[in-house]
Amino acid sequence: IHSEGVFEPFANEIEDGRDTTEWIVEQGWANGRIGTWGGSYDGYTAMAAAVDNDLVSAVMADDSPPDLSFDIQGGVLGLHLLSWRYLLDHQDWMPEAITGTATNTLDLTTLDNLILGYDDFLLTDFLVAQHPDAEYFESRGIRERFDQICAPTFMVVSFSNGVMLPIWQAVVDSDCNRDSDERHFMFVTPDEHCEHMGYVMDGSTEVASLMMDFIDHYVGERDV
Repeated sequence: IHSEGVFEPFANEIEDGRDTTEWIVEQGWANGRIGTWGGSYDGYTAMAAAVDNDLVSAVMADDSPPDLSFDIQGGVLGLHLLSWRYLLDHQDWMPEAITGTATNTLDLTTLDNLILGYDDFLLTDFLVAQHPDAEYFESRGIRERFDQICAPTFMVVSFSNGVMLPIWQAVVDSDCNRDSDERHFMFVTPDEHCEHMGYVMDGSTEVASLMMDFIDHYVGERDV
């Protein structure tokens, strides 16, 4: 909320992550080991911060997308992107009245005003592309750079998000990880979107407890 500049998701996360980790290691309280973690978009930023960045010691991502393609379902534009933007603006999900109005409109160019109340450059950019291809998504994500994530990874995929599987495979198959795949973990669960990430600090689910062990081992002072 108080950051400078314009928030442009899926565009600057690699550079922002590098700047943040470089700042952290200069602080007196840092032990030199940095773990990045998060669910959904926050998990995307966690992965982006680790791209070609040897300052990152471990990465945890729960149900995280590789780029903007997550909002294309069967070739059709969904409302996930704009509903998420609404959540960021209002700290609450959009009400059913707005959802109903948005899903019944035939003019996609008005969706941003119907949902957000203003022209959203991200939707405009998306629609101008008309039929987004791999090159477009490459410019709005890190799909082509997963092989540059060389830190140990812990990824969780729920029933609602299968895109994490190829991400994990690309990381494991990369040159920097091929001989050390025992450091990379993938858990597939039947749970809700990002459910386990919300319980990491108290370890109240088995997966969340394993997440904490992973962070303790690679970032903390405890050998697990």
